[in-house]
Amino acid sequence: MLLLKRIFTSLVIFLILVWILYYGAIVVTCFFAGMIGALHSSGAADKQEVGRQAASQFFEQHAAVVAGSAIGIALVASVALCFCGVLPWCRKHSDSNL
Repeated sequence: MLLLKRIFTSLVIFLILVWILYYGAIVVTCFFAGMIGALHSSGAADKQEVGRQAASQFFEQHAAVVAGSAIGIALVASVALCFCGVLPWCRKHSDSNL
């Protein structure tokens, strides 16, 4: 029963972490890519469009890498959290009455 509880908890934490890590990393990296692209453009009216294009191009080229990284980090983190006993409901209970 404890193993099933740990596996279910690990799956739920994994899904939440993947979502948070993937979207957080995409937002931050596309922001910086767009900002750097806008800084290197020459026209003041052009900067917004150049920044959007740079962020879009970055997303198209690196979305798979970000997704793979998010999945890997979330997998390791969720298994570590659930199987090391950090969460109270995933701990082994002792039978002693101390």
